[in-house]
Amino acid sequence: DYFGRKRFFMFAVVLYAICGALPFWLTDIHHILAARVVVGVAAAGSNPIAGALIADYFSGLERQKWMTLVHGSASLFSVTMFALGGFLGGSAAGWHAPFLVYGLALVFFPLIGLFIWEPTHVASTTASAAPASDTPFRWSRIADLCALTLVSAIMFFVVPVQISFLLNARGVATPETIGLCSAIANMGIPAGAFVFHRLASRPIHQLLAISFGLFATGFASIFHFRSVEATVIGAFIACAAGGMAMPLLQTWIMARLPVSHSGRGSGGVMGSFLMG
Repeated sequence: DYFGRKRFFMFAVVLYAICGALPFWLTDIHHILAARVVVGVAAAGSNPIAGALIADYFSGLERQKWMTLVHGSASLFSVTMFALGGFLGGSAAGWHAPFLVYGLALVFFPLIGLFIWEPTHVASTTASAAPASDTPFRWSRIADLCALTLVSAIMFFVVPVQISFLLNARGVATPETIGLCSAIANMGIPAGAFVFHRLASRPIHQLLAISFGLFATGFASIFHFRSVEATVIGAFIACAAGGMAMPLLQTWIMARLPVSHSGRGSGGVMGSFLMG
C-alpha cells in the first residue's frame, strides 16, 4: 500500500528467481537454507500483491472468476514444475538441478512491466503518503476467515510437502516417478478450482463444507489404502479440496473489505495461508 504494487511486484519476482535458482551452485547447507529463506520472503511479497491487484481491478463475479483462474493456473504451472523437477533430479547434476526451474520466474518480469498497471487509489496513496480511505482497517472483520484459511492451508500443504516421502516409503524409488506421481496428485488443485467456479452460485458455507469433506475423504483414502495408485488418487482428492477452499476463502475475505484495504486484506489471507 505504501510502496506501490507494480514496483514491489517486479522486485519480488526477480528476488524469487535469483535466490530460488542459487542452490544449483551452492553446496553448503547453511547457504542453501539462507537462500530458501529469501525465496520465502519473495513469495510472501509477490503472492499478496497478485491477490490485491485482482481485488483492485475486479469486483463481484469477475473477481471470483479471476481468483479461481489464478489458483488454477498457478497449480497447473506447479504441476509442470513437479514433473520437470523430477526429470532434472534424475539427471547427471542430481538434486541440485531442480532448483533451476525457479529461474523461469524471470520470464514474468517483462510481462509485469508491460501489462500490470498501478491502481489509481494506490498511486494516489503512494504519492501523498496519506490513506486512500478514511475508513479504519479492522482485522476483526476478517479474523474468522483468516483462521479458517490457516486451518485449510495446513491441510492443503500436506500433499505437496509429504507425498514424495510417502511414495518413497511405499516403494517408489526414482525421482522421475515421484515427480510424475506428485504432478498427477497436484492436478487435483486446478480441478477443485474449476469445481468451485462451477458451483459458485451455491452458499459459501456449503462450498466450504464440501471442501472439508473432500479433505477428509482424501486423507482417509491415503491412510487406509497403501498401494501407490490409491495413494495418488487420495492425494488428488485432497488437492481438489484445497483447490476449492483457497480461492473460496480469498474471495470471501476480499468481499468483506473496501477496495482501499485490498492490500492488507490480501496480506492477511496470504499470511494465514503461508503460516499454515
